[in-house]
Amino acid sequence: MTKEALVNGWIELQYAHQKGEATRDLINVGRELGRLAREDPLECLRLVIEIIDTDGSDLVISNVAAGPLENVIVMNGSLVIGEIEKVSRLNESFKKALGMVWPRDTPDDIWRRVENSSK
Repeated sequence: MTKEALVNGWIELQYAHQKGEATRDLINVGRELGRLAREDPLECLRLVIEIIDTDGSDLVISNVAAGPLENVIVMNGSLVIGEIEKVSRLNESFKKALGMVWPRDTPDDIWRRVENSSK
């Protein structure tokens, strides 16, 4: 699946869920982002940023925060925190999304850096 297909498919999935119209293909896009959060965290983070830049609606920002962004931080925070800090200084929508992430099982040192990046 191309980056563009993942970004656009994930956005479409959020609106489809709202209408109760999520299809198997769209659900598979969500699963693919989950796989990337585990296996290729920097690519997942790049896609999260592209999703936010493509559709900065409250629906998309809150869902990306509670989904792939939170997952990549929990699963691989130490690998992505430097990039998170850099992007948050330049991208207000990304910073807003960081403020919606829950800590779950994120190590304390990483979580402090996430919190600082969201301010």
